[in-house]
Amino acid sequence: MKNRESQLPDRPSVIRGQRITQRSRRQPTLGRGSIALRMRLGVFFLAFTGVLVALLLNWLQPGRIAHRVESPSKPPLQPLPKPDSTLLPGRSASRGDSAGRPAVGFDGGSNRQRKQPVPVTEVEPKANQAGELVLSLSKGFRPAGFKIGAVQKRLQLSNHPDRLFKRLPDFTGPSQKYGVITLGVGQQYRFVLDTVPSGYKLYLDRNRNGDLTDDGPPVENQGKGRFAATVSLPMDRVTGISQLQGEYQLWVFANNNSWRQNTLGYYSRTQLQGRLRLGGHLFTAYLADNLVLDGDYRNDGISIDLDGDGKIDREREYLPPDEMLTLGGRDYRVKIVY
Repeated sequence: MKNRESQLPDRPSVIRGQRITQRSRRQPTLGRGSIALRMRLGVFFLAFTGVLVALLLNWLQPGRIAHRVESPSKPPLQPLPKPDSTLLPGRSASRGDSAGRPAVGFDGGSNRQRKQPVPVTEVEPKANQAGELVLSLSKGFRPAGFKIGAVQKRLQLSNHPDRLFKRLPDFTGPSQKYGVITLGVGQQYRFVLDTVPSGYKLYLDRNRNGDLTDDGPPVENQGKGRFAATVSLPMDRVTGISQLQGEYQLWVFANNNSWRQNTLGYYSRTQLQGRLRLGGHLFTAYLADNLVLDGDYRNDGISIDLDGDGKIDREREYLPPDEMLTLGGRDYRVKIVY
């Protein structure tokens, strides 16, 4: 049988049992999965590139690079000796040097504007020949009330008066407790707590003559417990500084625990406040009668608001007595004088 010749030369001829080679050779094509994968990779690349460009432009904006001070991590100052309790009246604090001393001569938050300026005198500390940074109580500090945490101490009570009680009032309670508050250089203020059932009363020897009948009326209970009241004394008499006017206040109280131990708790509510110019910056500083509760503010250390947040961090912003202060790369020992 003869093969027929195609009349259509552009159309490939078909031989039974065999296809023409050109038809069997098809061009390879991409599947739907491969196309989707490439599209996802492209979108991810574009997004990543956009983020990098945005970060670069943001970093290069004017004023973006701020002044920073290198402050390596250092251990904090040692806090006050652990008291019976610490009472607060109502923190990033600056770091110190390798010895745990606060660094003051830095460009930090000390220039923040406060809502209310400190209404006290500004003092310029002076360094003496011994390398001590001298701060004057009478020139740069004034009473400021209860501003920072106070440390509670205890007064021992006795059931009987000693021989220095020369004259006592006529008590109305069934029993009395006797004690003494020691302030300043040997200033002893004796007192008697009369346990009147309707409310305890405290008789204080304000003029320190041993006679508790010539000091005015007793201090009445101002609390809700057994006894709590403010005892006020002349500030200049307690401190010996005539420039410090006003009252030196102690909060004296008794709770069930202290009563079982035959003691009264007490702490100073009057603190001194000043503004110190150190290393070209202005700081608020406080002197609190905490470490040695005796009415003498020279032996208690100083608290300086280094970060300007209006609070005192005991671990980093409290400088105990005889500790060193680093200022402008130089160490000073703070000395507080009259």
